[in-house]
Amino acid sequence: MFSKRFLQFVFLLITGLLFTPSVNLAQSAIRLQQTDKMNTEFRFAKGLYTDGIYPAARDQLRQFLEKYKNSPHRAEAMYLLGESYFQTGQFERATDTFTRLLNSYPGLAYYERSLLRSGEAKYRSNDIHGALATFKEFNVRYPASKFLDQSLYWQGECYAKLGQKDLAVNSFTRLIKEFPQSSLNDYALYSIGWLYEQSGEIEKAFKIYKKLIDDYPKSDLTEDVSYYLGFTSFKAGRFQEAVRYLQRAIEAYPENNRTAEARFFIAESYYQAGDKQAAVENYQKVIKNFKESRWVDRSYYGIGWTYLEDKQYARAIAAFEFLITNQPDSPLLPKSLLHIGNCYTNLNDPGRARQTFQSLIDRFPGDSVAVQGRFELGVLDFKEKKYDEAEKIFNDIWQNNPEHPVRPRALFMAGEVALARQNLTQAAQYYRQVLDSYPGASVGADAGFRLGWCLLQQNKPAEAAKTFNNFLNKYKNHELKDQVLFWLAESEVQLEQYAAAGKHYQQLIQQYPSSQSLNGAYYSLGWIDLQQDHFSRAITNFNRALQHSANNKLKGEILLRKGDALFNQKSYRDAIGNYKNSQNFLTAEENKAEAAYRIGQCYYRLGEFDAAAAAFNNLILQFPQSHYVEDASIATGRAHFQAGQFEQAIRAFQNFIQKYPKSEFTDNVLYSIGDCYYNLGRYAEAIQSYEKMIRQFPKSPLLVDAVSGIQWSMIQKGETSAALAVTDSYSNLIKDSGTAAEFQKRKAELYVNMSQYDKAIEVYRKTMRDFPGSEEAKNSWYWIAEIYSKTKDDQLAEGALLHQITEFPRAKTSADALLQLGNRALDNQEFDTAIRYFQQLVKNFPQADFTPEAKYNIGYSFLEQDRLTEAENHFREMLNQKPTDPTIDYAQLGLARVAIARKSYVDAESYLDTITGNRNDKLAAEAQYLKGEILFDQEQFRQAALQYLRVKYIFPQYPYWVVRSVYNAALCYERLENKTEALKLYQSLQKNFPESKYAELANQHIKQITGR
Repeated sequence: MFSKRFLQFVFLLITGLLFTPSVNLAQSAIRLQQTDKMNTEFRFAKGLYTDGIYPAARDQLRQFLEKYKNSPHRAEAMYLLGESYFQTGQFERATDTFTRLLNSYPGLAYYERSLLRSGEAKYRSNDIHGALATFKEFNVRYPASKFLDQSLYWQGECYAKLGQKDLAVNSFTRLIKEFPQSSLNDYALYSIGWLYEQSGEIEKAFKIYKKLIDDYPKSDLTEDVSYYLGFTSFKAGRFQEAVRYLQRAIEAYPENNRTAEARFFIAESYYQAGDKQAAVENYQKVIKNFKESRWVDRSYYGIGWTYLEDKQYARAIAAFEFLITNQPDSPLLPKSLLHIGNCYTNLNDPGRARQTFQSLIDRFPGDSVAVQGRFELGVLDFKEKKYDEAEKIFNDIWQNNPEHPVRPRALFMAGEVALARQNLTQAAQYYRQVLDSYPGASVGADAGFRLGWCLLQQNKPAEAAKTFNNFLNKYKNHELKDQVLFWLAESEVQLEQYAAAGKHYQQLIQQYPSSQSLNGAYYSLGWIDLQQDHFSRAITNFNRALQHSANNKLKGEILLRKGDALFNQKSYRDAIGNYKNSQNFLTAEENKAEAAYRIGQCYYRLGEFDAAAAAFNNLILQFPQSHYVEDASIATGRAHFQAGQFEQAIRAFQNFIQKYPKSEFTDNVLYSIGDCYYNLGRYAEAIQSYEKMIRQFPKSPLLVDAVSGIQWSMIQKGETSAALAVTDSYSNLIKDSGTAAEFQKRKAELYVNMSQYDKAIEVYRKTMRDFPGSEEAKNSWYWIAEIYSKTKDDQLAEGALLHQITEFPRAKTSADALLQLGNRALDNQEFDTAIRYFQQLVKNFPQADFTPEAKYNIGYSFLEQDRLTEAENHFREMLNQKPTDPTIDYAQLGLARVAIARKSYVDAESYLDTITGNRNDKLAAEAQYLKGEILFDQEQFRQAALQYLRVKYIFPQYPYWVVRSVYNAALCYERLENKTEALKLYQSLQKNFPESKYAELANQHIKQITGR
């Protein structure tokens, strides 16, 4: 920490003070007693000391003290002996001498000087605690001493030696503060800077070194400290500044022994600053100009490492080989061999890489870098799929090198070997062991990610999610975070935690817009939407996934699932396009078969049965091993059936039975063959097919349908009596009351179709008596009400409906009964009664198909009573549903009616446009009708007529709205005085709806127009 020059300086300082003026201890009494010989010997010994001939002075003084034990020069001789010991490096003897002197002569005039020198001697003999105690004693005993600055300095050095940095800094700081003119202040500053540098407080060290140079430019420490400014700048990461300071130091003090080191750190600074060319140039200057320097091998190494980082592997190899050749004793040889091997690996030359790693192991078997070389051999084995060899190496490293830093990586690679062998359980064990044994290891993040992935593949999504969450908590900004977010979300999908999964997919998308997992995240969001019936949102996410998909396999899957979303939206034509496109990218045959099957289903739903049959046949031919073939074979027959191609349907069904004689669908196929024959009018063959099904599958759920088919076939043959007796002939097959009750229901239906209504009602009543717990019994009052409606016995029909909802309030048909009763009450303007029925329906049957209509009718009842606020609140409450819930469309229709009542026509039209844009059913027909009403109210009769007539042409299947719309359109033309068009429409009502009340109203208008 301090230079030899400084120690010489301190010695000369102290001795100069001690002997200026010369010590003159001779007393007159001594002169009388001292012989000339004693004086002569003392002067001789002292003269040797004064001339700096310390070994001779030491010997003469020792002889003098032994010979003249009572000499008046004894104290001075002891002091000079102590100094001689000190100057010849015999510090322990110097300490002993000074200690005897101080103990023997406590009143000595130069006791102060001896005490200080005693402390120095103890310091030099490494008795730091003793030295510190001496300096502390000095400071207390002589607080005003002119040597106090020296004592404070050495006290600071003692504290520094003992590792008590703060106390050392305090001592040096006190020295500088209390003795601003002390010649030791530059050394004190140097020591403070050195202490800060050693403790890692680099900025403080830099400032102290800078102050030393600024305040003491002529100090003999300036030269070294000029270099230290550069070194501390480097340590502080200020690399450009480091280059400037070190370059200045070299230029100012080119002969300094730190010049080579400075040039090396200039190279290192350029490397750290990213200027690799300048780094290499300065490494080369070290090698060229300082051939014997200890920085030469490091410079070769630096060149090699720079090229390695820059992926210039051939140049890196050359640099490392230069080091090995020219610096054969360098401690960097093992690392150089390791890097050469890694360079060969990166050059895809595993043979030379192996040779190099093996050379490292053979030449330096005990070096820790050799273990790293062995690890790299294991990695090569792993890459070459030599899993047994790789596993052996990794396990050996892990088991036999407990303190080696590569151990966690070896354990991790053992996990990679297990994973490559698809041994997920063993791989997970290795990865977990990395996390448990080495929580701070660099491979900890990779192990955590791999562990979570393995757990997920093992169908342990809860454990996987926990592992991935632990990763995110520990590694906030790790490069694998996007992957972890993706697989965490995948785990949550498996756990059906869709909200959490969606949150993590969105986090991935927002934080990592360039992630390779982006397409997977969008795909999975779409899949979640698909599961939750959010089909429009699913399509949007699938489209985004396609935009980010470079992976053809995933692209095919995305197109396939987008097709599913479109299918569920009933956008069958668009779905077909996506299914067909997906087949261009899908690789798995089963997925291609699925797409082919969905194409057939789409055509079937579109009513394009020929195309559907062709699609199903194409699947059967292209993918004969697919599990979809069985379904496609049946679907082919059904498509032909729906197309009225009954002969082809029969052949398809018969082929199915031949191919799948033990299929679970055989009973269904036999029944369908019977239906084909029935539709062909080949009733005997139909009966044979139905009977065959009954014989082979007496427990089939289609048993009752087959018996019914036999009955209808017999009726078509004119065998009515035999048809009625069929049920009894199969009574032996009826094993449970449910089936027996269903037989009774079919018998009643047969009577209804034969217009024998009384007998049908009696069968229903008998069903309720004989099978009171059956579903047929629970619904019988409803079917009786249907019969009374046919015979126009409205009071009896209403009574039967009331029986139905009272006796069997939870039966399936009670929902329909409540709807009919509510509608009857609406027609009779009994609005409160209607509301009660509809509310009961909503309460008892929240999932029924009629429930949205019932909710709408409640609001409509409020409207009819001019309770607009209640109606609006009711309809707005209906909006709180899933996007695909039909209740929302009913709510919008209701809000449109409220807006019309308030003459807020713009709002009303907005609601109605949404409905007609989304639907093509009865609700859309009503919405279209209301569009005409809005224009009629505003006396825009021409436009109103067109809107009304759209109902006739677009929704002809809903006569309730057609007849009203045609009538109102006629009124519009009448207001426009277009009597010709008005007459046409009124006459069409008489022709097409003669039983309607609007036919009578039309008749009245015709008379007014024609005057007849």
